[in-house]
Amino acid sequence: MNDTHENSKAIVHIGSKDIVRASISIDITKKLLYGRIETLFNEAYRLLYDELSTVNINIHFDIVNNPSFLEKLDVFFDNRSYATDEINYHQAINHLSEIINLNPFFEYSYYFRGIAYENIGKWDLALEDYSTLIKLSNKTTLGYRKRAYFYFIHIGDAKKALEDCAEGLKINEQDEQCLEIMILINECILNDLEKEFELVNKLLEINPNHLDCLRRRAFYYYKRKEFSNAISNVDIAIKLNPNNVGLYSLKGRICAAKFDYQIAIQNFTYAINNWNKGIEKSYVISNVYMEISDIYSKIGNKAEALKNQILSQKWKGYLPF
Repeated sequence: MNDTHENSKAIVHIGSKDIVRASISIDITKKLLYGRIETLFNEAYRLLYDELSTVNINIHFDIVNNPSFLEKLDVFFDNRSYATDEINYHQAINHLSEIINLNPFFEYSYYFRGIAYENIGKWDLALEDYSTLIKLSNKTTLGYRKRAYFYFIHIGDAKKALEDCAEGLKINEQDEQCLEIMILINECILNDLEKEFELVNKLLEINPNHLDCLRRRAFYYYKRKEFSNAISNVDIAIKLNPNNVGLYSLKGRICAAKFDYQIAIQNFTYAINNWNKGIEKSYVISNVYMEISDIYSKIGNKAEALKNQILSQKWKGYLPF
């Protein structure tokens, strides 16, 4: 049994005015169609994320009116790893394109096909899919978020990215990801610290426990030499995530700037002993040792200053261990 066969039967029943049988055939056609879509979607998802298990999502007849799954998608802080084999993306694109042929109003397909195109460098096609997603899912912010991040990462077009974020915020003024993208744009492209600080405060009003924003606000206060406010924010962040050693390094810098050298050294030392971030480790630890060396130099302990300077050079690879 296939959907084409059942669709033909439905037409015959309608022609013979057998409405009951026609309705049954139409219902079977729908079930077969959406069963096929669900199979294709699960397989495409597995290929994109290189996962063995299928995604737990129920495809139902009024899916186009249900934005709940789309709203949960995180457009750039995605902890899942994408597939490493390019053939996965081509296969996923084939599956998603077939879904679009079966149901061109199925938003999920454009989102994930856009991701697949993005990962194989077909940016024009990815952008086209994200733009279609916006047209189809005008009740959600996902399309605007995804396209804004695309403009930011691949094109470096701050104007278009900010415009999309602004449109997203019209739909949901508390959308955290739109604000996060705007913060990144102001930091990386526009270098507008004051605007970044304004956006950080706005996001913290929505989510007072936003770890990255607490860190950013602490750094902002540090740059303005408002050390009490800086310490207050970094301490809240550490309380929320005591395993984030980068926060201890930041606290060390703040304490050193306010001449609390002993506390600064304690925080720097904790960061060194607990840092575990792969290839970043050598670079970060080298810088932290140099910060400690500067502290000892300021308090006149030349031996410790030299010792930590040497350790800094060793971690940079300039000297052997």
